[in-house]
Amino acid sequence: YTARTIAGPGRLAAELAGVWAAQTGYSRGELTIGTASVAAPVFDAEDRFIAALGVLTSEAEQVDELAPEVRRAADAISRRLRVGAPRS
Repeated sequence: YTARTIAGPGRLAAELAGVWAAQTGYSRGELTIGTASVAAPVFDAEDRFIAALGVLTSEAEQVDELAPEVRRAADAISRRLRVGAPRS
């Protein structure tokens, strides 16, 4: 962990609520100094969260600029899972 790691249940709950609302999560040096990441959720055919698709890069990169592509890729995987799901 680093000095940027989100500690405390209140701060963590608030951060997770924001991630859920935006469907995008960021980490900027929170786990490893010098790294940044952005991730988006992947959902199955029943619209359940099953995975996250993310990109990890150096902290010098602007992960905000990568976020739209990460979201599009995660959404595409979710759509593919819905289409390929067996029908009952």
